Amino acid sequence: AAPQIGFTLSETMRQYHFWLMLAAFLLIGMVVQSLILHLVPMLVMRDVAPMRAAQAQSMVAAALIVGRLAAGMLMDRFFAPRVAVAFLVGPVVGIILLASGASGTAAFVAGMLTGLAAGAEVDVTAYLASRYFGLKYFSRIYAWYYSAYSAGAGIGPLLTAQAVEHYGDYTEILYVYAGLLVVAGLMLLRLKPFPKKFTASP
Repeated sequence: AAPQIGFTLSETMRQYHFWLMLAAFLLIGMVVQSLILHLVPMLVMRDVAPMRAAQAQSMVAAALIVGRLAAGMLMDRFFAPRVAVAFLVGPVVGIILLASGASGTAAFVAGMLTGLAAGAEVDVTAYLASRYFGLKYFSRIYAWYYSAYSAGAGIGPLLTAQAVEHYGDYTEILYVYAGLLVVAGLMLLRLKPFPKKFTASP
């Protein structure tokens, strides 16, 4: 077998796009997981029956699986950062729908769009880590990205709960989250092409 090549963790951490990606996935984890975890209480607050809200949550889980499969196929054909940005458009649309007071079918659509993004973005982190920094120290490098996404997933729902307690509604924090996803997308669009030494065929 050909020996694996790649940057060490210290070499990786000296590269600008390592931190750019880290910040982007922190924001994505914060927003996407907040939407998923708060979807049911948000709908119940808007007088949707609890069982109906639970159905919306189950559709999010189904969309998550579809998002992972679709992202994998698309990254085989297109530049992965652009695929990631394309999947971020869905939750931005969903956030706008929810911020405008959606509670019926539109809320279900918003949840599904968020689920697609949640499935795609976790796959994208691993793919980008391997293509930008190689496989020799992949586990150590990918751990940073997954930790950033997980940290966002832990911080975001708490911030959302505090915002709802303060404002009495989800509208304000939803618009903030839409802006954060736009910022994350712009960060990903700034990523340069993959190094040829990690993508060239043997």
